[in-house]
Amino acid sequence: MYLQLATKEQTENVRKEFNASEESIEADVQYLIQWMQKQPHLPKLTDKELLSHCLLNCKNSVEKTKNKLETYFNTKAIMPEIFTNRDPLSYDIERVCSLGFVDYTFIFKILH
Repeated sequence: MYLQLATKEQTENVRKEFNASEESIEADVQYLIQWMQKQPHLPKLTDKELLSHCLLNCKNSVEKTKNKLETYFNTKAIMPEIFTNRDPLSYDIERVCSLGFVDYTFIFKILH
């Protein structure tokens, strides 16, 4: 999973904005690790830094983070071509980008 990690200063600003202490983030990350271990269709992520950044990117919401992780890995499993051999200047990518935002949760509702 590719994720551009925030700087320490950016991380600290986000923590302050969402009233998240290091202890609460660590507890939430531990919960996410345990949750992912119980999901047979998800990888067993243990990268605490990655998960803490995912959590902060989801405004310190565990439920939003779980939803984002589930959507990401389900999309990657169902449509791996989206994540491989991507040429940002290819016709297909430019066509998709010209459409604007793509709601993958909508696609999953149709597929399931």
